Amino acid sequence: MSTEQNGILLSELTIPIGKLKKIIKLIKASNTGHYKSTRALYRTEQYMQVRDEDFGYVCDEIILEAAKLTNVPRESLVTQSCWGVSYQKGDSAIPHIHSQPISWVFYVDCCIDCAPLVFPKRKLVIKPKINQLVLFQGIVAGTDYDINIHEVPIHECNHLRTCLSGNIKLNPLN
Repeated sequence: MSTEQNGILLSELTIPIGKLKKIIKLIKASNTGHYKSTRALYRTEQYMQVRDEDFGYVCDEIILEAAKLTNVPRESLVTQSCWGVSYQKGDSAIPHIHSQPISWVFYVDCCIDCAPLVFPKRKLVIKPKINQLVLFQGIVAGTDYDINIHEVPIHECNHLRTCLSGNIKLNPLN
């Protein structure tokens, strides 16, 4: 089931638990750390869709869902980047915007009390939910480019808030 909240698309994906457990383990083993907007110790590299088959699988499922929700043909969408982040208590993400037409967040492990995803200009707060996909526009020519600036306030839970994030570009060959 999918819904729309003030211009942001929400959907639920079912990803095999074995793949998610491997992804969580990989994120916890990564310590790329702070990267531009993310203030978290556990963060993977940015192009995990080509480095790990489980990340690639999730990206493929997200492309299928994005095509369905946006009415853009599947073959016109390509994963540009994907990374994983586990926020521990005290971690956050400063306000930022993505540079591709479609951006997303997919929650892997979290609780309703974990730090939300906040879109200040939309006055929208999205509480995390396991298997929830959040799709939104990045920077698109001719639009209010910063309407989807977003952030993650300081995470206060004593457990990790784990998510994947990514960007989808339009395939120039289609």
